[in-house]
Amino acid sequence: MAERFPNGQLYADLREVNDHADGATAATFLRALGVDDPAIPPGAGDRAALFRSMLASRRVLVVLDNADDESQVRQLLPGAGDSAVLVTCRPRLAGLADAASVELDLLPEADGRHMLAAIAGAARLDAEPEATSELVQLCGRLPLALRIAATRLTARRHLMVGELASRLRDERQRLDLLRFHDLNVRASLALGYDAVSEAARRLLRRLAGLDVPDFAAGVAAMLLDTGQGEAEQRLDELLDARLIDVTGRDPAGHVRYRCHDLVRAYAREQAEADERPGAIRAPLDARAMRTASALESHAQAARN
Repeated sequence: MAERFPNGQLYADLREVNDHADGATAATFLRALGVDDPAIPPGAGDRAALFRSMLASRRVLVVLDNADDESQVRQLLPGAGDSAVLVTCRPRLAGLADAASVELDLLPEADGRHMLAAIAGAARLDAEPEATSELVQLCGRLPLALRIAATRLTARRHLMVGELASRLRDERQRLDLLRFHDLNVRASLALGYDAVSEAARRLLRRLAGLDVPDFAAGVAAMLLDTGQGEAEQRLDELLDARLIDVTGRDPAGHVRYRCHDLVRAYAREQAEADERPGAIRAPLDARAMRTASALESHAQAARN
């Protein structure tokens, strides 16, 4: 897109700065646009205003990577003029007015293979086609995981694709293997996990203990031993943090949710650290006992 924005492109990784108070990113952008340090205003609001003024007569592409919330983005929007902003984020930033939202799903297997080949070499992967397909699936078709797997293959030329796939089959070491220097699937998932409430984290930990492909909100309510409305709020938190997905509706019209394999592996790690033994079964068993007791009471009343 660079040729469409002849006055320049500006990039910032918002995960690396605490931009809400001091407008550090706006100051960085102002320097890139030629403003000397003494001329940069001290306050975040004044920095943002000067930034918008400078872009009003220019055509610039602003790329804001890894945004956490709308407030980070709003102060870096150019306002009137022909500039554009491209934002990437894990949480859904629904509060940005006039923004066109594009949801990125998991990579199709063919694209996952292409990504591996682009980094590790096509000839190497073509020599082990079945192992390559398995490797794509074990990485959950997640771009970050695929990039790490390909980087491992590149760094260790002796390592066969099938050998890496074999190691990744063990869920207990999968997240350890999906880390290479500063590339880290576990750390990426932790950002979303840490951003939700403790009740939502508890729900995710307990969901990870269920060996089911998908589930409804009623299951979440039983795991938390709470009402349906409360469970749906916690599910919404996990959805916004991209820790679960919606698969559709069942024949009864209930929304069905699913947990990605790598998210499940991460949540099981957290459950081992934070949940007491039997914590997953306890609310299910308690709910079952209450239901059985209510049915028995109803039957006794009918007999009387």
